[in-house]
Amino acid sequence: MENLKGKAIAEIDAQREALFELSRQIQSHPELGYQEFLAAGWLTAFLEAHGFQVQRGVADMPTAFIATRKGSVPGPTVAFLAEYDALPVVGHGCGHNLIGAAAVGAAAGVAAVMPELAGTLRVIGTPAEEFTEAKEGKIRLLEEGAFAGVDACLMFHPWTGTRLARSNLAFMALDVTFHGQPAHAAADPWNGRNALDGVVLAYVGLSALRQQLKPDARVHCIITHGGDAVNVIPEMASARVMFRATEDAYLEQMLGKIEACIHGAAAASGTTVDIQKVTYCQTLRFFPTFYDVVRTNAEALGEQMPLHALAGGSTDFGNVSHTLPGLHLYFKTHEPGIPWHSQAVAETSTSELAHAGMLTAAKVMAMSAIDLFAQSGLLEKIKAEF
Repeated sequence: MENLKGKAIAEIDAQREALFELSRQIQSHPELGYQEFLAAGWLTAFLEAHGFQVQRGVADMPTAFIATRKGSVPGPTVAFLAEYDALPVVGHGCGHNLIGAAAVGAAAGVAAVMPELAGTLRVIGTPAEEFTEAKEGKIRLLEEGAFAGVDACLMFHPWTGTRLARSNLAFMALDVTFHGQPAHAAADPWNGRNALDGVVLAYVGLSALRQQLKPDARVHCIITHGGDAVNVIPEMASARVMFRATEDAYLEQMLGKIEACIHGAAAASGTTVDIQKVTYCQTLRFFPTFYDVVRTNAEALGEQMPLHALAGGSTDFGNVSHTLPGLHLYFKTHEPGIPWHSQAVAETSTSELAHAGMLTAAKVMAMSAIDLFAQSGLLEKIKAEF
């Protein structure tokens, strides 16, 4: 086992400059979700150069892919997940350039010893993790069966410290559209029904609702359309509402309260309203045995991986962890105190610290995958916990 892991680590070290350059390329060419054509191309080219068979355009998403490398004989299937989308305006303010490069780096390490292993290694390229205006990539991949046959998966996320979180925040996003009646804002406003009033009243209602929610729940709202001319009573106005909770069941309770606020605003403004559920990301599930494997491998490289109760954000990886065993690992790539989802993160996502954390993450994931392939009964125990 140690010999296999040593070979994998040596291969990752041999590819370090190529991985750093890959990270720099993605960071300097930020692409929004479902538009990551350059990043997907660079990642798949790297994987093909390491003997992977690549299927592009998975689940009718041009920037999604599945890369496959088989072992000596049939066995379990383990996957590394790659993200590579950027944020609007700030670019790679969440460091997804590091996620993609670490995933293919880990894959290169395991590929070096796949002839000695039984099973199949995959890298699944998952677009659009950052929520903008559509359902996230992993959710669509799950719906289209792209994870079928995968026994366990791993991915890493940049952060200001190395850790594993037991869970995170589930979230739901709604698009809300109020419909009213246009009228001249000065000559006959009494003949109108103001859709913007509906949005504003909904916003105020949601703000008041926060007092009645659990302390760790979150509600965010933006107005996406407020009318077309200031002297016309708005016929249509819209908003996007996002809300989060530490428990999936409580998120459903919040949905009922939020819908009541929105419908109440429609009644008060004399308008009608349409509510469309855009996406729903679940909480992360925790797998103790899987965590022990990763923690042990991190410690072998001199890294401590403490267990934290909660990660403050949300991810579509949560949905994956409700379908098969998977761990979402955090490795230190940035200094503490830096504001996340910011230009500061983007600018330092190719720093020496960032690349060191990325390389460590690739090694720990590769070592853990080898454990899953080669340790008798380990994967069965993890699946039993699932």
